[in-house]
Amino acid sequence: EEISLAAGEARIKFECRRSPKLDSFDEETVSTQISGLSAALVVLEELGAAPIAPDGKLAGNAGAVCPQGIIVSRSGKPPGVVPAASDFCVVGSFDSEKWSCEYGRSSASDCAQPTSDAPLHWASLVRAPKEFGWERKPQYLLHGHALETEYEAQQLKIPISTQETLFSTKEDTDALMQLLQEFPYPANKIWIRKGHGFVILGSSIDDVTATLGCYKTHFSGCAHPAKRARIA
Repeated sequence: EEISLAAGEARIKFECRRSPKLDSFDEETVSTQISGLSAALVVLEELGAAPIAPDGKLAGNAGAVCPQGIIVSRSGKPPGVVPAASDFCVVGSFDSEKWSCEYGRSSASDCAQPTSDAPLHWASLVRAPKEFGWERKPQYLLHGHALETEYEAQQLKIPISTQETLFSTKEDTDALMQLLQEFPYPANKIWIRKGHGFVILGSSIDDVTATLGCYKTHFSGCAHPAKRARIA
């Protein structure tokens, strides 16, 4: 991922199609998710779990199940800013064959697109529970790049994928799905994608942040704490 971003390549490697229907989503119905995800993104940054990528943006994101599908943080979050409602997008569907998604964004945003890891979020929160028959379905997801090596996985006893693949690609999502099938939720709540970072799933925002906190001593800390801006 660092090589790709340093070379100036696009973060999003799938087709994004805006949906007028999703653009009109009721922000009040997802206000609780937005508030929780925004706070979790601040924690990711402050702990150093979402380091700054070569393109100057944070290498981390968050998402949750919502009535329209899933709600995810936008692509390219700048460091030092608390996300507002305009920094989130609703993904209503993701086509794994065409490698494309339908999404909507807040009326307050004129440019936001879903995180480049939207395929990872859709796979973890929508596909895996259905395809693998999980009795308990996760509702929230945190993703950061502070843990991504086999050594870290071995030391912390975290399941890790064996193949390193480029982020935002079908191959990357396939590798994650294989990992989730072999080490299902909720017996497992954290996984490492080799070379890509960790994925945390949970039943609530408190659940995922609690899991994150268990590994805080293994993060490097952040030199750019987020400014306490409004959460719209």
